[in-house]
Amino acid sequence: MYVRIAMRDDYYLISYFGFFAYNGGLGPQTSYASRPLGSGSGFGAHIGDWIRLTAKVKINQDKVSLLYVDYEAHGDPNIVTSSNFSDLTLDQVPRLNGYAAWHSHELYTTAGVHMRTETGFTANDYTDDVGPVWDTAPNLTFISDDGPAWVFYNGLWGANITVSGFIQNYLKNGPQGPAFHWYWTSETKDGQSPIVQWRDNQAPQLPPTTGVNWSLSPGTYVYPRTPITASWAAVPQATSYVLNLYRNDACILTTTVSGTQFTYNITGPDMYFSLTLEVIAMGLNTQPGVPCRSSSFYCGNSTG
Repeated sequence: MYVRIAMRDDYYLISYFGFFAYNGGLGPQTSYASRPLGSGSGFGAHIGDWIRLTAKVKINQDKVSLLYVDYEAHGDPNIVTSSNFSDLTLDQVPRLNGYAAWHSHELYTTAGVHMRTETGFTANDYTDDVGPVWDTAPNLTFISDDGPAWVFYNGLWGANITVSGFIQNYLKNGPQGPAFHWYWTSETKDGQSPIVQWRDNQAPQLPPTTGVNWSLSPGTYVYPRTPITASWAAVPQATSYVLNLYRNDACILTTTVSGTQFTYNITGPDMYFSLTLEVIAMGLNTQPGVPCRSSSFYCGNSTG
């Protein structure tokens, strides 16, 4: 599970993210014995999906109080006001539990059937007490506006495949990563309650990357001369650079490099394409382990 801590006013929003390899089908034609991505798996099957649970807490000295838990379901908030704990020390805080529904893996507070009016009750969600238990506490990885690099990946989470079905097509790719959804920047879906990244020590912003250039100029015929190299000016105090490479506006690679150049090998046989490179400078604050990043980034383009 991946964890991000954000702030608004005098409280904190602690969000837990899980990535599921597939979203199995739902609906009347689906049974518990059906293959998750088979032709008999019903409505809505697709590859790759992110799910979220957010705890809103308030801290007073060394005491913690839970204000609510948001069990996201199908992209919408599902706020559960809770008095699960109030004014407890950290060692007294009880564990939060969430039920991931069969095939849809949407999160709920209890076991049972969860009716979905938006589908006309033809594709409800099902949770059960006898499923596997995932103890996530020992396996938490913290993410933030500062990384790791994959947080900035704006491509497809899952293969972009469409298989024709009898009623509807299925096996489509999953959604964008957590950082590109409304809950990354706002407490509410309407965007009217902005949140900010929590930091133990406020990291300074690095200046933006400049001077991104490719070894081949726009309009140059590339294939089969496959290697092309991008370079940029060094950013003072930067220790590394996060690169997002887009091919024809689709993100195809996210990686981190320590130097100021990057080589990409063209592998496709097509002659007409455009490459866009986003270069984000990363560094370390004076406090060890507290990263900082560019306030903005520069895009370099190459067309062949």
